[in-house]
Amino acid sequence: DEGVALLYILGEPSSLQFSKVDIGKIQRLTDNIGRCLQMVPESSDLSFVQKNENDEWWIYRMDSKSLEKTAIVKALETEDHDFTWLHDGTILMAQGSQLYRIKPKSGQDWTLIADFADQGIHDITRLAVNASATRLAFVAADQ
Repeated sequence: DEGVALLYILGEPSSLQFSKVDIGKIQRLTDNIGRCLQMVPESSDLSFVQKNENDEWWIYRMDSKSLEKTAIVKALETEDHDFTWLHDGTILMAQGSQLYRIKPKSGQDWTLIADFADQGIHDITRLAVNASATRLAFVAADQ
């Protein structure tokens, strides 16, 4: 919505906050989130990773109107917890040199789709796809 921002706030713990820009109001929505905030395809909802009460990282969806969150799928065990969406509802996430996908509504588990270790690529983070979902970009270490 116009005039509204959802913010990742760095701190101990990190938090997701809601801001109405025109009146300067900020509301803390939830804590212990990862830095990756992604819009859910074909909706105005936001998705993010959060550590739950069992110390497990999950990807959540936050309704843009009610601000209620719903668990989508357990995230892969990674340090950065970055992910991105494809238009068909598939989520991409990396673990080390490996790229995985999951379509949460399918009921299947994470599936390995590529391993870049032979190309000298390791520790993939910061995933992004272009608007037509034909290209993938990521940040990675080369050693």
